[in-house]
Amino acid sequence: LLLLLLMLLAINYENNLVYGLTFLLIGVLLVSMVHTHNNLRGITLSARGSVSVFAGEKSRYRLHLRAPDHPVVGVSMEYPGGDEFILTLEPQAERTLELSAAVGKRGLHRPGVLRLSSRYPMGLFVAWSYVNLGQHSWVYPKPEAGGSLPQSALQSDTGAQHGEGNEEFSGLEEYREGMSLGRVAWATLARGLPLQVKEFTDIQGDSRWLRWSFWPELDTEARLSRLCYWVLKLQSESKPFGMELPGSRLEVGSGRGQVDAALLALAKLGQEPPE
Repeated sequence: LLLLLLMLLAINYENNLVYGLTFLLIGVLLVSMVHTHNNLRGITLSARGSVSVFAGEKSRYRLHLRAPDHPVVGVSMEYPGGDEFILTLEPQAERTLELSAAVGKRGLHRPGVLRLSSRYPMGLFVAWSYVNLGQHSWVYPKPEAGGSLPQSALQSDTGAQHGEGNEEFSGLEEYREGMSLGRVAWATLARGLPLQVKEFTDIQGDSRWLRWSFWPELDTEARLSRLCYWVLKLQSESKPFGMELPGSRLEVGSGRGQVDAALLALAKLGQEPPE
């Protein structure tokens, strides 16, 4: 509108100064429009995995970006419901970052299309692009405290056996006279190392079993949230545990890997695998 008014004034009053100002502003607008578009041109993106979270939190997706042969300045990136990230890169520079996306219920989550937009250099125009990287993550049930473990949770059941009896391998120590030759680590001896024996820890003596049959009064999602709470509680107490779900079984174990496997099993229950 301003340019139109300036043009009318220049024509009406035959004012060369107004003509010059009008054409200068038109040139600035055209140059700004080209730079706004070029700021997005040539950016290379690739998916680099995701971070699983609990229902109600924001999931995080890793991306790797590479700038083209020109700088990338102030490019906005965001997934639906996620936090905006402003990206600036030098020519041909690379960067790995995490973008958040809002998640709802437990199960498989797809963040949708990634929106990139630019207002560089003057904020007069907006250029945007949508990219579908096909990312997904698993959303764990939201832990809900309550209830107590039935007496049957203390039963050792028929869990997997490790080492001797209900023991799990925990490391090696130097052989001393009187130790059982059945636990000698012959593989280390063959490599020329000192004679060592395998050490095991009892994983069933203080272990618990988490079963789907507990708390039958709860619906599916509430029961999963209760099991999720007990997985985290047993982890905080450093107690080994196993878990039985419809169609799957996790043998007794402990540590971060055991917890991750249990949470993933709870997230996947009744869900279709990603394509």
